[in-house]
Amino acid sequence: MMFLYSICQLSLIQQMNTDRRLNFPPPPPMSVEPDDNRVFSSTLFKLASGRMDEPLPEGKDAEKRSSTEEELEQMKQIQLELDAIFGSLDEPLADCEDLPDQVNLRVSDSEPKKRRRGRGRNPQNLSRGVQNRSRVLVLLAQRKNNTQISDRFFFLQASHESSVVRRRFEQGYEAPSESTVWGEADIPRRFVSADGFDLLYHFPGGVSPKATTELTDLLINYGRTLNIQVSATADRFHQNKPNSYIRRPGEVAGVVHLVRAWHGMGSTDLSMVPSRDFLKSGPAFCQSVELLDHLRVFSAGINAFLRVMDPTQYRSLREAQKEGHKKYPYLRMVDSVDPLLMEGRAVMWNRTTSDHQDIGDPKVAWAALVVLGKIRSGWLIFRQLNLKVRYQPGDVVWLRGAILDHEVDVWEGEQRICVAHFTHQSYFNDLGVVCSTAPGVEPTDPPPPTNSATSNRKRKKSGTPPVPPSPGAPAFNPHKKRWFRGSSFPSTVPNI
Repeated sequence: MMFLYSICQLSLIQQMNTDRRLNFPPPPPMSVEPDDNRVFSSTLFKLASGRMDEPLPEGKDAEKRSSTEEELEQMKQIQLELDAIFGSLDEPLADCEDLPDQVNLRVSDSEPKKRRRGRGRNPQNLSRGVQNRSRVLVLLAQRKNNTQISDRFFFLQASHESSVVRRRFEQGYEAPSESTVWGEADIPRRFVSADGFDLLYHFPGGVSPKATTELTDLLINYGRTLNIQVSATADRFHQNKPNSYIRRPGEVAGVVHLVRAWHGMGSTDLSMVPSRDFLKSGPAFCQSVELLDHLRVFSAGINAFLRVMDPTQYRSLREAQKEGHKKYPYLRMVDSVDPLLMEGRAVMWNRTTSDHQDIGDPKVAWAALVVLGKIRSGWLIFRQLNLKVRYQPGDVVWLRGAILDHEVDVWEGEQRICVAHFTHQSYFNDLGVVCSTAPGVEPTDPPPPTNSATSNRKRKKSGTPPVPPSPGAPAFNPHKKRWFRGSSFPSTVPNI
């Protein structure tokens, strides 16, 4: 409005200057009458009036003066009308609070918005963060001070003669007193065979505390919604017995197999199908698919662990996934919800497991165990390695389940949940893919206390050559340099 008001005044001044150039006589000095309390508020109008107060040239008649006075009177009326519509310029401006809400601009609108965390984060960014966390934990476990090497367990012999090795270690089944314990601190560790193959990875707190709580609540609600019950299932070695579960009031007890594709017991000649727990009813199918959708980020972390630990086996699973999409189109639908590369997972509530081997898996295959729940303490025992590792909520354990005997000790606390990830040998046979592995990464030295990248950057600016790596230092990239004892071992070991 103020802008329009100024334009109207400027147009009047321009008209007055035009009349003056045409030799119209200026008006006599004006005086405001006493009864007129109106004061001209426009500075521009005062300026124009001041110019017109100059004396007229001699010889001008009174008629021109009278016409000029009439024009000034008209201008005065126009000025009064403009002031009545837009307000006078001499009046103080209104405060921001007096303006309507639509016009009142807040200072906070101009400030940069802060980054939102928590619920507003993108699922893709969450998956990327979980993958980075898994990669860092594996690299920490591969350091020299976190790596333990066996002096009597040979991976190649165990993977080809598992029964012979099992008999050899039967004398040590009675929980030897000299067992090594991993559980004093939250340090990622790994166990390496005498011939240089990784046998075991232990990641205390591999799942963050917040994710552990969310997954625990999610799986407890899933078990209660489907009314999971303890029942005997088809098990070759009768490990899944009704008396292997701890039943308490208010806690869930039972097992659910969420497997993408597998064969029934003794039916390896038939096509693979999803597990029965997927398809036993419509509500069960809907709840299971919804659960897999919530586990999407969790599955991305499991894949990231294996990708850094054993890139060779990771590529075998990727190849099996591609072949599965060609042979069984329904797998594309399942993988669009859950990106897990392994064949499937088993969710076990309050189940105790005696000493056993995963005989259905390939001898060189990895299996992943994730502990959830509300227990206070628990242990996982490997008698062949004389090893006892912590098994508490949030811990992740990777093991060669087909050649390592493992047992879950009795825990202390309330609800315990274990999520086991596995891949059966029949899965690879059906898809025509060989499950392969490779020797482990050479243990790496811990980084120096100083930041070498920063120091080398400073040296480059000052013209000093960068500090070369120490002679004999192991390569940090786990995908290029592989470590094993003896030149006769192959770089890639297929399952035989």
